[in-house]
Amino acid sequence: MSLSIDPQQFIQEGLLNNITHPAELEKILRKGLSPHFDFLQLREKWLLWMLRHYRDSLAACFEHALYERNPDVFGGKLSWYINLLWVFFWYEINRNSHTSDKRLCIEWLKGVSLSEEDLQQIGIKESSIEDPLLDEGSAKERIFDFCQLSLFSRPYVFLFDQTENYGENEKLAWKLAKVISSLVDYCPHQLTLVTANLRPWQEKIIVHWENAFRDRIFYPPLPELQLEGANEEQAHRLVKQHPISDEKKQEFFKNFNGSSRIEKR
Repeated sequence: MSLSIDPQQFIQEGLLNNITHPAELEKILRKGLSPHFDFLQLREKWLLWMLRHYRDSLAACFEHALYERNPDVFGGKLSWYINLLWVFFWYEINRNSHTSDKRLCIEWLKGVSLSEEDLQQIGIKESSIEDPLLDEGSAKERIFDFCQLSLFSRPYVFLFDQTENYGENEKLAWKLAKVISSLVDYCPHQLTLVTANLRPWQEKIIVHWENAFRDRIFYPPLPELQLEGANEEQAHRLVKQHPISDEKKQEFFKNFNGSSRIEKR
């Protein structure tokens, strides 16, 4: 990625120290924090600088990086990804504020319908307004977009817990299988974790899955991981990690039966 930004800006605005050559600047920025950064109010300085230069300089750099990474995936949706990165950035700026901007950013990311006024408040231009409400296919595409962006950072982790609730009927069990299958098939750079109690899992959930769905759980082919129930010492350690009252903790310890029931992970 070639930055279309004069490195002297970083020095003049107090972001970096002792940097003069553009190649040196790119190398330092790619590595992250270093002694060249001015750590006094570091976050605030960089947020203000990005706010001033996002549209005129940074957006072009981001477009180049996205296209360079995968033109087939990012090439046709560059403006959308630039808006997505902007909303992430705007959320970070307003994370601790008492305005409605943080809430609006979350709603936009979830696909909630926003008015033109709300979109402009969080910096989304009118020409970039998409369909007011995402359908199921578009919502799935948005998750796919998030996973694509995570290639630049850390992977997403999708956790399905209390899956015994999906055993209430065949339709719910099938929907769980469909969602997991879509994550495995279409979403890169992510880890999907499914936890379940063994008996409901075997008797009420996976019995309704087609073989193709079961293959997604064991892809690549790995044995199931089955965990024994916690013993009393382990239970004490776990409960102490939770922010609950001592009275609640003692009640739990009193009722703990030390079951060795097997759980599936």
